[in-house]
Amino acid sequence: MVWDLSGARWDAGFAAAAAYTAREGGLKPPREHREDGIRLYLWVAQQRRMRRQGSLSAERIHRLESIGMIW
Repeated sequence: MVWDLSGARWDAGFAAAAAYTAREGGLKPPREHREDGIRLYLWVAQQRRMRRQGSLSAERIHRLESIGMIW
């Protein structure tokens, strides 16, 4: 059972981003790319938007930076 659906979705997006980065050498997916069913381009764009708005936690920022996220 998943108690935190939002957190589980974020973790799934992060796992997809990490897999893509490991395979491609960077986190710049094409607009229509899907990684494990996740529209990765949109997920990455949402993380950037959330950081600009100040609603992305420091822990998530750190995790994204650990896989090479460029803001």
